[in-house]
Amino acid sequence: MYKPNLDKPSIKQKQKSVEELKELSKDKSSIGIINLKHLPDNLFQTIRKEFRKTGSHIKVVKKPVAYRFLSGYKQFENHLDVCDEPIAFVFTNESPVKTYKIITGTRKKRPARPGDVAEKEIAVPAGETDLPPGPALSELKAAGLNVRVQGGKIAVAEDSIVAKPGDVINDKKAAALQKLGIMPFEVKAEMKLVFDGKYVYTPDMFKLTETLNDSLASSEKLAFNLSYNIKYPTPENLPMLLKEAYTDALSLAVNEELYSPVSLQQALGLSMAQVKALEPFMAKAEESEKEEKQENKSDEKSEDKKAN
Repeated sequence: MYKPNLDKPSIKQKQKSVEELKELSKDKSSIGIINLKHLPDNLFQTIRKEFRKTGSHIKVVKKPVAYRFLSGYKQFENHLDVCDEPIAFVFTNESPVKTYKIITGTRKKRPARPGDVAEKEIAVPAGETDLPPGPALSELKAAGLNVRVQGGKIAVAEDSIVAKPGDVINDKKAAALQKLGIMPFEVKAEMKLVFDGKYVYTPDMFKLTETLNDSLASSEKLAFNLSYNIKYPTPENLPMLLKEAYTDALSLAVNEELYSPVSLQQALGLSMAQVKALEPFMAKAEESEKEEKQENKSDEKSEDKKAN
């Protein structure tokens, strides 16, 4: 039976690395695992920077170290295969959901490569480019673009669709998109697992959470509207129901001339508004009365003259 030589420097170094990971895990509530396969270094550094803001630590370890460390948790019995690819550990006090969002929410644009499959439609808009006439003109035409020389530069004559969803990008199309500086693809980090000390969370659980959050938000809105419309009081709708009841009571008191310290100001305001609305008619009535008096006086004078 093979027995490893525990005194070998390489084994001692691995043991030391495992102990370092254990020490880091003692101070943090969650452990996240990032898949480093195909992850560009600049994107990984961006993730590291984001976690550093939260006081978290990221450690890149080799497969044997990762395996030994995770083997110390019974919750990882069925998840040790994550060590088959290069990974990094995130030791953090952030919640599993926040950890997932930081890892998967960090993205960068990248150019198209031969063999890529378009996730959505890739189009080149019409307009002038910075490319001079020459070999580039032939390369763009070979990719199926309608191009021409205009003002000493290559111009795209009309909007051109390079690929539709599901299309495989060939060499010519990839070269054309790169020459035009169009980066239609995204690189994003993959979170393998998050462990909060009790449970192991996989990415599909967080996707389900996002769907449930949308459904719960919609259900909550419908429930609120129903309870408000049937006037069923709840902690959520009570402020609006009280406000509506206050407005209705105040309106009733003013219209029925039921005066109170609250309604008196509203009643006075309504009376003032009614007075202002009647002012033009009152002025006209006074003017008519004045004219009538003047006419009467004139008639009296005429009768006096006839009498004399």
